[in-house]
Amino acid sequence: MPNSSNSTLSLSLPVGYGIPPSELVRVIQRADRSGLAGVGVGELASTDAVALLAAAAPSTEQIRLETSVLSVLTRSPALFAMTAATLAQLSGGRFALGLGAGSPIVAGFHGLPFERPLARVERWITDVRNALAGGTLDDWGSFRLRGIDPAPVPLLLAAMNTGMIELAGRAADGVIFNFCGPDQVRALSATARMARPAGANSEFEVHTTLWADASGDAEHARERFRSEMAPYLAVPTYRSAVVALSDEDAIDRATAAWAANGRKAAAELFPDSIVDAVLATDADDLASKAAALAEAGCTGVRVTPLTHELGNATHAMAVIDLIAEVAERTGAR
Repeated sequence: MPNSSNSTLSLSLPVGYGIPPSELVRVIQRADRSGLAGVGVGELASTDAVALLAAAAPSTEQIRLETSVLSVLTRSPALFAMTAATLAQLSGGRFALGLGAGSPIVAGFHGLPFERPLARVERWITDVRNALAGGTLDDWGSFRLRGIDPAPVPLLLAAMNTGMIELAGRAADGVIFNFCGPDQVRALSATARMARPAGANSEFEVHTTLWADASGDAEHARERFRSEMAPYLAVPTYRSAVVALSDEDAIDRATAAWAANGRKAAAELFPDSIVDAVLATDADDLASKAAALAEAGCTGVRVTPLTHELGNATHAMAVIDLIAEVAERTGAR
């Protein structure tokens, strides 16, 4: 199993919160100068992840740039292939494409039904890989990359249910989990690795997410985390993960509070066990949690800065320094 000496620490950018794209580029540049292994940029309804990484690629030198994640509902396989090939070239080969099924909310943003997500993701993976290998996509207008050299790009899949986890093991280069403690990482990563086909590259990546705060006020950080994460308890995709970190009754109570009275009510019932498992409030805490995840099979820990003030990147910058301190101490680069 991987340990803290051969797992990595990466930054997972805050999405939304009013932070201007120009400031987010500065955050990525700071992470690069600090020696972090990677930065994952997600996408929902604010900053466009592709545009942000394209802006950051020429002004960074060593950090891996990742989409973490883009929903297959938002782009065709042809556009995903063009995106991956372009960002790989702009970054000098430092790009990894992270995909996910999305959700009914994301589907609504794009006027699409949320149907057969597993089948859709599997087809997208197959077609994107084919296009990046120089192949023709016959079912997509005979698309073929032109004017840019096709090249393989690491492909990571966000997965939480068994079918998607097995697909990640079978067809992707890595898997991204969320809201997972060490026991879940150990069990879920084993499921993915068991699905690997015979002769597949053994270097299969397993990533999961921690949140971190560097303000020095642990209690306030816990309150902020409960408020930010409360809506996720009601998302079906995350139910098994949050139940595993708490219990079914506690999650049901918080979910019912969210439906009846909104974020504040749900935050008040947010289980402390989840906060304890995935929020780090100082360097020792982050180092301990990252080491436990690495021992459970995690090859990379993505750290999301906790937001304190809308539009203010200061706390994200401080968390980068915290991650860099832990990476230097543990060799997790």
